[in-house]
Amino acid sequence: MNVCNRNKYKPFFIWFIIYSIPFHFIMSNRPPLHVFFNNFWTGFIEKTDSMDYTFFMTLLEKVFESSIHISSSPDDATVLVESIFGEHSYLYHKKWNSTFLFTGETHYCNHTHMSEFDCVLGFEEPRDNCYVQCPLYLLYLQSNPLILEQIRDGCAPHTPPPPSHATAVITNSVHGHERMRFTQRLEEKMPVFYGGRYKNNIGGPISGDFNSPAIIDFYKRGKFAITMENSSGPYYITEKLVNGLRAGVIPVYWGTDRVSEFFNPRRFFQLKSSATDEDISELIEKMCNLTDEEYLSIIREPIMLRSMEDVITEVSESVKKIVIPPPGPAQDF
Repeated sequence: MNVCNRNKYKPFFIWFIIYSIPFHFIMSNRPPLHVFFNNFWTGFIEKTDSMDYTFFMTLLEKVFESSIHISSSPDDATVLVESIFGEHSYLYHKKWNSTFLFTGETHYCNHTHMSEFDCVLGFEEPRDNCYVQCPLYLLYLQSNPLILEQIRDGCAPHTPPPPSHATAVITNSVHGHERMRFTQRLEEKMPVFYGGRYKNNIGGPISGDFNSPAIIDFYKRGKFAITMENSSGPYYITEKLVNGLRAGVIPVYWGTDRVSEFFNPRRFFQLKSSATDEDISELIEKMCNLTDEEYLSIIREPIMLRSMEDVITEVSESVKKIVIPPPGPAQDF
């Protein structure tokens, strides 16, 4: 074969070599990426809190297609991941390859330097090209694989069904106006057990964190667990609904209507985000009139509509479009 004929097959040969290499081989042969986390809560890095860094490690590995190492010093890292839960920022400490801000709450827009980060992970609708929707429950389930397995496989129904009581774990009355409004009305129709500091009527607050077995056992006292959010945002979905679901009872949810994109709406009751007094009355009557057969039918429903892998992959693809530069134009060989 002459030189011209060999060159004729060269582009195909290179394409074949590149696309025949397995992804895990490419990833394992790339240098690790060093990431510095800042302003996160106690136990995040130590993995002693119910929400730790596991989700971010998974996300960054997907985005950069490289293994991730956590750096204890910003000077040794090339990627910065910060949250809004702190005062001191390392955003201007050095020139970073990529910077991320995790909002953690619905009031992310209060952060002074939000627009200066390459990518913002939060719960609102995108307001600019650097924003990516990231429901909070992803952190919770990634940090607690046993809980993820539990709700993915479904929870065995209690036999016989528990009484028509409701449970709620509320810390204070400062947040969650809709939740207070609903529970006050509900108390007129059925027993409501309060396991938090607010209105506690069980002899003292439940011990442990919000992923503890104690809170799940408490929710099993009745058919209904009040798992309403403190506030509403388009993708603000916390661990509250998850805990009601894993207790094997019917959660009563208030928050974003987008929750049904991820969780089966036939598996829980939902109060409308802009509920009227009539909406509240209607839902309470539905709870009071629910038969044991209807209850069992509801809690046998599957829980998740989308797998964790699917949702995290979608988030990672959105992040990639922001922080990974597009490939340059193809060149002739």
